Amino acid sequence: MKKAVISIPPSKAFVKPRPWRAGSFTLGGDKPLLMGILNVTPDSFHDGGRYATLNKALAHAESLLAAGADILDVGGESSRPGANVVAETEEINRTRPVIEALVKRFACVVSIDTVKSGVAPATCTSPGWRTRRTNWPT
Repeated sequence: MKKAVISIPPSKAFVKPRPWRAGSFTLGGDKPLLMGILNVTPDSFHDGGRYATLNKALAHAESLLAAGADILDVGGESSRPGANVVAETEEINRTRPVIEALVKRFACVVSIDTVKSGVAPATCTSPGWRTRRTNWPT
């Protein structure tokens, strides 16, 4: 049996990753990025709600950054099977204070993990937050 050989021109084989900007931060390029997950929900399937208070969330964020995280991703609703659906206002109440404290305390990129269109703009207008997207869907 004859094997097929695929030839890729050297110019197309490896494309050097380009850095990208997030607010005042430049990320990526030659360096892989690490995202630290910060669940601030009391019924998280991953951490069991260990970071559901502001002080514990900030302490965990500090440890994630010290371990090399480039981005902190904050989530306020559990995605575990059988989890209760959280009202949009409750998710905002869980995540907004954490995001406000993160952008004041740490020089890092912060993202919001949500499926609700109203949560992102409510948390991304926190003092100190910078985003390039201003036309959030309603």
